[in-house]
Amino acid sequence: MSANDTKRTMAIEQICQWLTKRPVAGATHEKELPRGKHPLQLYSLATPNGVKVTIMLEELLAAGHSGAEYDAWLIRIGEGD
Repeated sequence: MSANDTKRTMAIEQICQWLTKRPVAGATHEKELPRGKHPLQLYSLATPNGVKVTIMLEELLAAGHSGAEYDAWLIRIGEGD
């Protein structure tokens, strides 16, 4: 095996290692989500965007919009939710 072949082989091995260690985006498995009795379901980790949605829904309810009733569910991304 020539020096160039060895370098190519090492480069391919490094690329393969990188590809297997890169982060995964999106769902990694299927899971049945809980479902409440209201028309809207809010699944949130209580991040700033989740809090904004909660505030908006509460303001709609306070203004008399009964279609904004919702069930809130805590999602723990780090635990696989």
